Amino acid sequence: MKHLIFFFTFVFTAMQTDAQIDTSKKLIQLKPVYQMQRTFQTIPSPKAVLVRSDAFKLKNEMMQFRDSIAVTRTELDRLIKEVDTKLDNLSAMDEMESLRLQMAMDRLSKMMSTLSNLMRKMSETQQNITQNLK
Repeated sequence: MKHLIFFFTFVFTAMQTDAQIDTSKKLIQLKPVYQMQRTFQTIPSPKAVLVRSDAFKLKNEMMQFRDSIAVTRTELDRLIKEVDTKLDNLSAMDEMESLRLQMAMDRLSKMMSTLSNLMRKMSETQQNITQNLK
């Protein structure tokens, strides 16, 4: 039974493969490529002079445009460096201000502890005086 199933599967696969290939009916036909024959006409002399002068003007304008792009780029680079420098300066100033604020907070804390100690000592002294008077 297994042999029979294998045989029919093999035959069916072979038929499918043959149907896909089918080289006998359809051959690839190469079509000739259409080639245009171009004829070049010479440009009259006055027109050629105009074309050359226009091409020369266009070349000069392109060079000026390229130069202006280079100037713009260098200007942008300079501005970027300037902004980075200002940002670094602001960052350094921010660090300095933070340090100053921290120092002021430390002084305030020391002053508050000193006042607290003075108030405590004054209270103790007052209690001692009242106890000694009794």
